[in-house]
Amino acid sequence: EFSEVVNSGNEVICITMSSALSGTYNSALIASREFDANKIRVIDSKAITLGYGMIVIEAAKMASNGIGIDDIESRVRDLVNNMEYLIIFDTLEYIYKGGRISKSQYMMSNLLNIKVIMTMKDGQVVAREKVRGRKKAIKYIIDYIEKNESTLDGRVIGMNHANDKSYLEELKEAVLSKYIPSETIYSEVGCTVAAYSGLSAVALYYEKTKK
Repeated sequence: EFSEVVNSGNEVICITMSSALSGTYNSALIASREFDANKIRVIDSKAITLGYGMIVIEAAKMASNGIGIDDIESRVRDLVNNMEYLIIFDTLEYIYKGGRISKSQYMMSNLLNIKVIMTMKDGQVVAREKVRGRKKAIKYIIDYIEKNESTLDGRVIGMNHANDKSYLEELKEAVLSKYIPSETIYSEVGCTVAAYSGLSAVALYYEKTKK
C-alpha cells in the first residue's frame, strides 16, 4: 500500500493503534524502510478506539487544508502525548474472563457495584480509580475535568460506548450541560475492544491542557 501512494508522488503519515496492543506499528515501520524516510512517517498513537480516531481525524483535517507533512507529524506527536482518556468499565466480567483478575475480585466487584475508571498509559489500558455505581463514575469524570482542566469549551471532544447508547446519553448530558465544545465526535467501539471492555463501557476523550 505504501508503494502505490509514494509512487504516485504523495507522502504518507501512517498512524497506528497502540504498539503495546497490536503488531501493526512494527509491521508498518518495517515496510516503510523500503522508501525514502522523508516520504513516510510511521507514528504509534499509543491509543485505541476513538482516542486513536481523533488523532487520525486531526491529521486528515490538516492534510486536507494543505499543511505539510512535517507540521502534521509534529502535531500528531503532540496529540499522542496529550490525549486524555477517561473510560468507564461498567463490568469487570471480560477482564475476569481474560484472566486479569481473580474470581473473588470479580464477584466482589459485582457485589459492590464497582465501576472502574480506566485510562491509557504508555499505550496500555490501566486503572485510574474505582467507584461504586454509574452515577458516581460519571461524577468522577466531571470532577476530574473540573480539577485538571480550565474548561472544555471551544475544544474538540470525543465520546463512545460499547453497545449502550443510554449510558452514552448520560455521559453526554453530564458533559454538555457544563461545557460547549467546538465539536463532539461520537462512535461505538468495535468488537475487539468490546471483548476487552465488556458491554456498557463508555468513554470521554479530549486533548489535555498543557501545564
